[in-house]
Amino acid sequence: MDILTWALLAILPVIAVLAGVRDLTTMTIPNWMSLVLLAAFIPAALLAGLGWQALLFHLGIGVVALIIGVGLFAWGSSAAATPS
Repeated sequence: MDILTWALLAILPVIAVLAGVRDLTTMTIPNWMSLVLLAAFIPAALLAGLGWQALLFHLGIGVVALIIGVGLFAWGSSAAATPS
């Protein structure tokens, strides 16, 4: 593997750890970190030798997790808005 491949494969865990630390300390994750993770995933997966089926499976799981997260957020905000 050349240096560009190693650099691209190193971006994902480094940004993920930085996002986790940022979330623990400030309870926010900057949008640029999420966008870097999203943009670097497909080239990194292809460089790592992930097949198209596995790549689509990973993307599908990401979409399902996003839908569940948005649903839980909407449910929590609506539960907080209703008087008890």
